[in-house]
Amino acid sequence: MITKTTGPLYPPQDGESSTANDNSPKKTTARKRLTHLHKQEFPLDLADTIIEQYRQLLEGMPVAIYTTNAQGVINLYNQEAVKLWGREPIIGKDMWCGSWKIYNIDGSPMALSRCPMALTLQEGRAVTGHEIIIERPDGTRRNVLPSPKPIFNPNGVLIGAINTLIDITEWKRTEDEIRKSEANLRAIFDNSKDAYMLIDSNERIVALNQVCNHLYRNIHGKDIVPGVSIYDVIPAENVEVMKSHVWKAFSGEAVQNRTKRTGKNGKDVWLRGIYNPVKSESGTIIGVCISVSNITDEVVSQSVIRESEANLRALFDNAKDGFVLIDLNANILAFNHAAADLYSKVTGKKLSINKSVPEVLGVELGAYLVAVLEKVKSGESIERKSKQHGLDGKDYWLRGFYNPVRSSDGSIIGICMGVSDISAEMEANSFSLQLAAIVQSSEDAIVGKTFEGIVTSWNPGAQRIFGYTPEEMIGQSITKLIPQDRLDEEPKILERLKKGERVEHFETIRITKSGERRNISLIISPIRNAGGNLVGASKVARDITEQKILQEKLRIAEANFRDELERVVRTRTIELKEKNDELTQQKDFIETVLDSSIDQICVYDKDSRFIGVNKAFSQSSKIKAHEILGKSFLEVFPSYKNSDIHKTLEKTLATNEPVTIQSTSLTGHHYAIYSVPLTQNNINQGAIVIAHDNTTIIEANEKLESISEKLRAANDLLEEKNSDLERSNSELERFAYVASHDLQEPLRKIQMFAGRIRSHNKERMDETSQNYFNKIDASSERMSSLIKDILNYSRLKASEQEFEPTDLNEIIDHALTDYDLLIEEKKAKIEIDKLPIIAGVPAQLDQLFHNLIGNALKFSKDDTIPIISITAHKLTIKRILEKELDTSNTYYEIIIKDSGIGFDQEFSEKIFVIFQRLNERTKYEGTGIGLALCRKIVDNHCGLIFAESKEGEGSEFHIILPEKQKN
Repeated sequence: MITKTTGPLYPPQDGESSTANDNSPKKTTARKRLTHLHKQEFPLDLADTIIEQYRQLLEGMPVAIYTTNAQGVINLYNQEAVKLWGREPIIGKDMWCGSWKIYNIDGSPMALSRCPMALTLQEGRAVTGHEIIIERPDGTRRNVLPSPKPIFNPNGVLIGAINTLIDITEWKRTEDEIRKSEANLRAIFDNSKDAYMLIDSNERIVALNQVCNHLYRNIHGKDIVPGVSIYDVIPAENVEVMKSHVWKAFSGEAVQNRTKRTGKNGKDVWLRGIYNPVKSESGTIIGVCISVSNITDEVVSQSVIRESEANLRALFDNAKDGFVLIDLNANILAFNHAAADLYSKVTGKKLSINKSVPEVLGVELGAYLVAVLEKVKSGESIERKSKQHGLDGKDYWLRGFYNPVRSSDGSIIGICMGVSDISAEMEANSFSLQLAAIVQSSEDAIVGKTFEGIVTSWNPGAQRIFGYTPEEMIGQSITKLIPQDRLDEEPKILERLKKGERVEHFETIRITKSGERRNISLIISPIRNAGGNLVGASKVARDITEQKILQEKLRIAEANFRDELERVVRTRTIELKEKNDELTQQKDFIETVLDSSIDQICVYDKDSRFIGVNKAFSQSSKIKAHEILGKSFLEVFPSYKNSDIHKTLEKTLATNEPVTIQSTSLTGHHYAIYSVPLTQNNINQGAIVIAHDNTTIIEANEKLESISEKLRAANDLLEEKNSDLERSNSELERFAYVASHDLQEPLRKIQMFAGRIRSHNKERMDETSQNYFNKIDASSERMSSLIKDILNYSRLKASEQEFEPTDLNEIIDHALTDYDLLIEEKKAKIEIDKLPIIAGVPAQLDQLFHNLIGNALKFSKDDTIPIISITAHKLTIKRILEKELDTSNTYYEIIIKDSGIGFDQEFSEKIFVIFQRLNERTKYEGTGIGLALCRKIVDNHCGLIFAESKEGEGSEFHIILPEKQKN
């Protein structure tokens, strides 16, 4: 039975009843300990110290902890609990838990009286393992694992509880993310368009996806069963090749191959296989992942690509615009006929391949283009307009496009310069301004509308006649002007317009804003876009109310003049309509061009009022065009008074000259601002302002400069380390030379005196003494060879030799001559390709191939005829990049392949280390310096040397040497 109490949290003080019965649990509390201390007359400040230590212990705990009394009222908590709850509970008032709200793990609300802490107090037991969700006052939720435990006094009476709250929110999120990640990876594996197969360290299949099984079934007619060896599911003739790829992957190398297979349907299938090692967390290779892609379409498309390249070349040569391809040194690489004709006509210069731009186009124009090209090298695309005075006396407007040409890896390798003659376009623009002025000043109403009758433009003449402003009519239906008794006219007119017909001198009645009926004469024409497609209609409305009155009077008084008057009116109307059609087409074209630009473009009149903006400006400023047209710059942007853009606009309007500045907006964006005057007959009509966002480029340049600074510091440190290393190597070489040279003399004396002793005592020496002297001779000979090799190794310096054209065929012939007797003795077969001529040190190259051919003969098998092949080929650019060599040089790879004893591939680097031997000295002679000497010779020639071998299957030594040596 549990007894609840409303007493204090701690046991009674002195003088209160605190005696527990014999059956009560033996519990020791901090307060009891303090009481015991007090009875033994310990100082009170010691008890306070212990209490303070317990309080600090509670605050120092890294988890949330709080306590309640037996009624569940909170009476103690630490700051971790406050952080978790997101609030400060009220001592003596808040019940059960300091959380704002509590939920079950499924998200349903939990009553505070049913929370784990409440249950502990109600049932007198610890309630653990029940996860809950708490909500903070700010609405955020946390997953919590509470561990409430009851507190009893020495009499066994429940006096409260203590609860520990562990925040497991991040654990829950991590578990969810891991489950999702595993599901995603499995989905990618199963749904990949490529085939995947995993094999374990025993080369058995442990997993494969459906694509893999489907591909295998289409080729071999059966399924793959996991658990079998990879070599059991492929044709026998492919096993050795497969083993080679798998073993390389197990050695840590990623392998890729391409094969052709014939499927069950008789069609050839091209496959690309990639073998990648699978590593454990510790980095140990535990398996191999084999991915197979069907690249049949890719192989077939290569021929299509070649044909496409020819078509692109034809398109380049026959393009209407001129194109010139330039390298990074401003040299011309290619150009088409249009470019040659245009530059010849305008500048009188002839373009020429492999000549620089300034050399061909002259110093002034060339210098301008070179300055532009410097910007393009940084990745910027530039468009420029310029006016050139041609040889025929005419002025030509040219638009130049300068774009970077990038390689497949994204690096800039050249510049494409496009140029087109836009003289007609510039004249059209000037004409468009004139047409716009005509529309604005016309006494007639000139209205644009869609085929649905929606008004799209409204000139001042329309406002004067009908009383509506552009804002009141644009976007509204034209039927707003039509009386009820004439509403059937509009559908008939629209049907004629959709057929491409014009409606001329259609007299009707229209209603003004004030409700007045006016006699109107209409000329309505369809509007076509640049592609010839119908996009809307243009309506010219002339108010003929007064004219009607006058006509009636004239009909009575001057009937003879009526026909002539109508003819004049018709002629005038037709002229205005034709001009309006041209103006509308020009206006639509200009708006399309402006709206297609990513730059922000604003057009102002001479009083700095907005007369046009493009979509980019509206999207950036969140201001629609109709909201600002007709307003001045400062009316729309009062906060920009005396800003960079305001001063630029005012300067262009005042001086009638273009202005370019760099500016930073209030949002931190960087802009290049171009302000260009609009003139007619040399009179300022306004300005066009273009804002190009350079933020990305500027930020990239700043990051690049920071990286460059770090690289420069790293290079300085590297140069210092290299200098120390070169000094150390030089000292070591001098030591090796001196030590080896000084060893020669005592060795010769050992050999000489040993020989004299043996000759002098030849008759008296027994067999044992003879053997000892034979060992002295053999050891001295090996020591002599070793010293000579060390001397050769220490003397080998590329800087002390002169490089000259060296025919490797002659070098090989000389080496083979030295081994004539050994070749004849072993009946060796030597196969040699045609070898190249390279820049080299003949004596060193002779030593190189002498050592390699000698090794091939020395390490031959006893029971077979040695076969040695020497081949050579030029490295492809792909191979040069793989080996991280200088792409501006030409390299040759010479391969010396033998059929000898071979060695384990894991020792392929060890063999080039000085004094390293893989074989017994008693069976194969040598000092262990020969291959180290070979590597040093190849290093002196700025090349590479490496070996590939299998034990018992022979070896291949690959030597990569440059054709030329650079200073």
